[in-house]
Amino acid sequence: MILGLSLLGCATDAPPKTGSFTEPVSEKTTGSVGAKADADLSSGRIHVGDEVTVNVTDTPTQILPVNLTVKEDGSITLMYNQNFIAAGKTSGELQEEIRSRYVPKFYKYLTISVHLQDRYFSVGGEVKLSGRFPYSGKITVLQAINTAGGFTDFSSKTHVKLIRSNGSQQEINCKQAIKNPKLDLEIFPGDQLYVPKRF
Repeated sequence: MILGLSLLGCATDAPPKTGSFTEPVSEKTTGSVGAKADADLSSGRIHVGDEVTVNVTDTPTQILPVNLTVKEDGSITLMYNQNFIAAGKTSGELQEEIRSRYVPKFYKYLTISVHLQDRYFSVGGEVKLSGRFPYSGKITVLQAINTAGGFTDFSSKTHVKLIRSNGSQQEINCKQAIKNPKLDLEIFPGDQLYVPKRF
């Protein structure tokens, strides 16, 4: 996925810089940009881990669309190294903010469109139906595993890995989470669950 777009001049364009999602290696908890953003997931507001496509038109030179993943701090970075807080906003609100930043400082005219891509989470390993599932609203680790058909007979229920969209990891003891709902963490778009095999 494309992580940024950088231009050298107002009337010149350059190819976007590209990057790829890498295997997460850290084991830290994922932060939040606020309860309001979490509560608005099902109402079309942008959230950490969401993928958005930003189209820039009506400029002197063509600017290619850019696909971005909303970072852990809720931001995205666009041309001229401009940062915008996307989490918690609707696509329309973000469009207006981006346009007001670039016009008239960088461009005389500019049209911005922001498209929020479909949301998914993934469940793999020792579950009955591993794969990618649509994210349609608030869901927890145990609910996501049930969506994937539940545990297999060979699963390790005490060492389930929750891999956040930013690459951070947490280990979930699902046996304890059944007894204590506070341990049944909420998952967000782009998150992955991996259920290892029991040895």
